[in-house]
Amino acid sequence: MIGARLSRSPASAGTKAERSQADEKSHPARAPRLRRHAVGRAASGRSLYKRGSVEGVRVSEAFVAAGITPVPAEGAFRLTCDECDTEQRLPAMDVSEIGDMTIYACRSCGRGLVGVKSFKNDTEAREANGYRLKTNVVGSKVDVLMDVGPGPRPVLLSATPAFFD
Repeated sequence: MIGARLSRSPASAGTKAERSQADEKSHPARAPRLRRHAVGRAASGRSLYKRGSVEGVRVSEAFVAAGITPVPAEGAFRLTCDECDTEQRLPAMDVSEIGDMTIYACRSCGRGLVGVKSFKNDTEAREANGYRLKTNVVGSKVDVLMDVGPGPRPVLLSATPAFFD
């Protein structure tokens, strides 16, 4: 369990669009939010995205499936590409799916940096390299920082390059 609580801006008066704009102004780091790319929901409840209909497990969904609270948003994960030195958050990255693996690629050079493998049972997941979250395994070629709240220190998810082998 992650001990810190994520702060949320109050949803006071105004329309949903006005609250969204106010949230982006008060929290600039949250501006490229995952929900801005959503265009609908599949029958499974997963979002469909403009960059394709990737229905694989997202990083934040792996945390939900594992029962970890509070659930980190996709925008809470940040990293720097080791090829082109581009700093980015997961929502800004290109997302694709190969089999049961969701891959996040650098927005500048296109290199696959983060992935989520989904398994049918825990036994298969235990054999995979990366961070096991029940039946999902999250791995990356570079270190990923996860912002878990208003505190000054993010959680470090060290690189697991063997995840992609």
